Amino acid sequence: MRFSKTGRRGVALTALATATRQVPQIYVTYPPDAGEPPIQLKAFEVVRLQPDEAWQSEIKIPLDDLAIFDEPSRSRLVPPGRYEIHLGLSSIEQLLKAALEIEPMLSRIARRRAEEE
Repeated sequence: MRFSKTGRRGVALTALATATRQVPQIYVTYPPDAGEPPIQLKAFEVVRLQPDEAWQSEIKIPLDDLAIFDEPSRSRLVPPGRYEIHLGLSSIEQLLKAALEIEPMLSRIARRRAEEE
């Protein structure tokens, strides 16, 4: 199984099926100061296959999907800091881990977008 980054907000998955159903999943670990649970499922895709069939998936996580409710400002925002992105077929079977740094300015932009909606 191979994972690769596709642009700024997605990953691609190429694999050979060993079962007739695969569920590639993306989990996120927030920066420690965010006060969020240790790991959260953010995206997945159900893929139905024939035995030995190869497939490729692209799963994107919009930046707004990382927003959390901020009690002091009473709004949603994307906390700045270091995020860990985990890719795999379950929360236990994580095949790849990558880091993502969200800058404070980007966090404010995401908050402004959420306020406009």
